[in-house]
This record gives sequence, structure tokens and C-alpha cells, in this order.
Amino acid sequence: MNTYVIITDASVDLIPEELALDFVDVLPMEILWGMEAWSYSPRDKDFSYGAFYERFSQTTDCLPSTTMIQSNRYIDGFKKYLDQGLDFIYLSLSSGMSGTYYQALQAVESLKKDYPDRKMYALDSLQASTPLGQLLSLAIANRQAGMSLEDNVKNLEEWKYRVVSIALPEDLFHLHRGGRLSKSSAILGSALRIKPVLEINKQGSMALKGKERGDRRLIRLVKEAFKAQGQEGASVYISHGNNLERAEAFKKAFEEVGASPVHLLPLTPIVGCHLGSGALAIGFIERQA
Repeated sequence: MNTYVIITDASVDLIPEELALDFVDVLPMEILWGMEAWSYSPRDKDFSYGAFYERFSQTTDCLPSTTMIQSNRYIDGFKKYLDQGLDFIYLSLSSGMSGTYYQALQAVESLKKDYPDRKMYALDSLQASTPLGQLLSLAIANRQAGMSLEDNVKNLEEWKYRVVSIALPEDLFHLHRGGRLSKSSAILGSALRIKPVLEINKQGSMALKGKERGDRRLIRLVKEAFKAQGQEGASVYISHGNNLERAEAFKKAFEEVGASPVHLLPLTPIVGCHLGSGALAIGFIERQA
């Protein structure tokens, strides 16, 4: 009998059927926007992705940001399961993007003093958004197949290096906001429909992979990436920042090269704050050599 839960944070994009499972939990994260602050969870039925990204697209001065989960909040989130006799795996937002993972480690070390016989693991996913969701899907499938907590942790530690993660902001202003491109270059590039291609590298950091002119070339690029690295019949996850039409075009492209199923999901605002309105986040598992 499995007596452990699988926990992640609100930087994840997860398909609704898995989000609804009673042994899966998602810890909220805070969004700051000017003088406003609120806690976001994908289970919050009142949150409007459309309204968030519409406001984002119309804002040029004060943009939203996020804060990491502090260790005391982790302790509260983990302790409620330990008190129920349940062990846990926690899959964190990449340590290459946030200090959240190290806060989780502090919480685990603190809880071990009060629960010395319990099993608790905090894993650095090296991912975010849909790629993190793919790791969660694997963890869920492993548990449902009867895999032990320890074996699930070992399996996830191996598979996390095989997740291919691609991010496609709608324009170059994302790079300008991040200090990697001048405003004049961003304006010129956007006028020419030049769009950046970002990837999460093996260290879990977001890096610029290249630039392409228009979505047609981007579609060709991701199709080639899947043919080179993916496996026919494998699933692909695509999250979008309130741009379903764009997401549908990329879904069709992946289906043309044998991906199945291709899941379309709203992009978590925890990641959307940094990629911008209209962005796509794409994830699939790299085939074994």
C-alpha cells in the first residue's frame, strides 16, 4: 500500500485529471503586482488566466513578479501530511530559476528532527511549467503502478535530465525586461517579427537558444527538435499565456511528426510573469539513445 503523497508548487502546469488526484498537492506561490499581492494555485477556480494575461499585455511600466516559498510555509505544507501518517516527495521549481528548492530543503531538515522515522524527499526538478508537469505525471504513474517512495525518487532523479524544455515568448521584450537586450533592439526585432527561443538547460537555468523570424520558422524548429530528440507516440505538453490560437498551431505541428497526445494547458502565471503574455512553454521527454 502506498502511503505517500506527491507535492509540487504553483510553477507547475498539470492536466486537470492529475490535478484532481487526492494524493497530489500543489503549494501556492505569491504574485506581486505593484501594491497588490495574492496567492496563486492552479486549483483556484476564481483565477482568470485570460484577465491576467490581458492585463499583462496592456502594461508597460509596472509588471508582475513572484516570490519564493519560505521554509516556514513548507513546514506547514509538509507537516499536515506527516501528521496523517503520510510520507512525501516534493518536486520543486528549478533551483536555476529560484531559491525555492533550498527553502524546501531547510524545511525537510527541520521536520526530520520531529519525525525521525519518516520518509521525506525534496527534489530539484530543474524544470518549471509543463516540463515540471511531465515529471509530475511520471511520479503519479509510478505511484499508481505500485512503485515505492524510494524507487520513485530514484526514477525521477534519472528522468529529469531527459525532459526537453522550450519556451517561446511572443516577442523580444521579454529579453529586454530581463536585461539581456536593449530596448531599441527589442523594438526593432519585434517590428521584424523576430522571436526568441529559450530553453531550460541541464543545470535548470533558462538560456537563450536562438531567434527566429515568425512562428512558421519556430514551428519548423520545434518539429525538427522533436524528430531529433523525441519519440513517435510520446506525449507533448504545451502551455500558453492566453494565446490558444498559437498553441493550437504548434499542437498541429507536433501531431504531424507523431506526438500523441498533445496536451494544451494555461500557462501558470508564476512562469508567465517572466515569459509574458502570449508565450508558449513546451515540454517532451527525450528518447533514450
